[in-house]
Amino acid sequence: MRGAPGELSSARIVGLLAATLAILAIFGAGNPFKAFAGWTSGGGETVRMQPTRLDPAHADVTCGKDLLGSLAGVPTPDPGRHRIVFFGNSQQYTASLPRGATVVADHEATIASDVFGAALERRAPGAYTVYNASAPNQTPVEVLWQALYWFKVASVTPAVIVVQSSFDSYRKAGIRPKYQELLVEPRFAAALAAFNRPDAPWAGDFLAAQHDREVRKTEVVTAKEERWTPEVGLRGALEHLPLYRERAARKENFLLDLYSVRVLALGISPTTRRHIAGQALTQSFAAMTDLLRLARASGARVLVYNAPVNPAVSMFYQDEYDAYVERLRALTAAESAAFVDLAAAVPSDRWGYWVDGPDPIHFNEEGHRVLAARLDEAFGPQLATLAHEF
Repeated sequence: MRGAPGELSSARIVGLLAATLAILAIFGAGNPFKAFAGWTSGGGETVRMQPTRLDPAHADVTCGKDLLGSLAGVPTPDPGRHRIVFFGNSQQYTASLPRGATVVADHEATIASDVFGAALERRAPGAYTVYNASAPNQTPVEVLWQALYWFKVASVTPAVIVVQSSFDSYRKAGIRPKYQELLVEPRFAAALAAFNRPDAPWAGDFLAAQHDREVRKTEVVTAKEERWTPEVGLRGALEHLPLYRERAARKENFLLDLYSVRVLALGISPTTRRHIAGQALTQSFAAMTDLLRLARASGARVLVYNAPVNPAVSMFYQDEYDAYVERLRALTAAESAAFVDLAAAVPSDRWGYWVDGPDPIHFNEEGHRVLAARLDEAFGPQLATLAHEF
């Protein structure tokens, strides 16, 4: 006898359960999202990226994913050495491979900040130690947020900061959750309260970050106080399943798949030109201005470089990009910061390949060496002289 419309029969329930278990078995045995991403990109992440050497003493090895833990663990410089901190995006710590290149086994590429540090050691032995505080898509607003920790909380403040300015990051807004975790440190929260200005263009992002952090803290407290229910017990049991524990990583793979589908179906990619204007641009320049002023007020020297751009792509509208470079040049001059434009520093054959075309942001290990040489050429002599003035 048939049941009422919409009613699940025993056979349908068994079938649905079997289908669910089959899907769980497929996803538990492998990661089809990652496999699809690898197929669309010609073999997967390892084909595109050479592993890089990241030493916790000289770089945030979590790349912003545990910012509070990384900063709290930065070692005190050896006696007589002054700290130089690099700020920037993933260009500073990744080595993207050109099309057709393969990963060199058992080799970790050396990143530009470390090559620069070695060159500086030759110029001024024992004078400096370099730390790279870069993270993927780190914006000027996030750099300002992080810099407050370095200048107001860290036991040894930077004597010099090197700021990579990448025009692409000027179109983004917001402060990621792992940066918000710095609010756990009472000294940072106090410094933020003293520094924040309601009239600053970036103030909205700062306030939103504090609000988001409070909401998550409340959710955590509520979860801890939650009485046991079958749902709570089920969530606890699911934590023993790899498929459930790895849900965040699989979500990232799924989002990359969506991007790949967008590339294949609509032709929209990282190399597609985009307008960079409006509120995000205003916030970014305001944050850059206040970053330079914060550093100067703390006694630090500021070195700014315009990030290399892959000559094989045209990401920006030329008039907007030219205006950005001139504005950046004028800002650094007004704030007594050193500046060098390295947009064309890295040759086209040193850039990587990403999913659907030339990588617009990242280059290979030789590109890092080229960048470091140009940074040393621009900033090395004055840092060597400065070492005798401390």
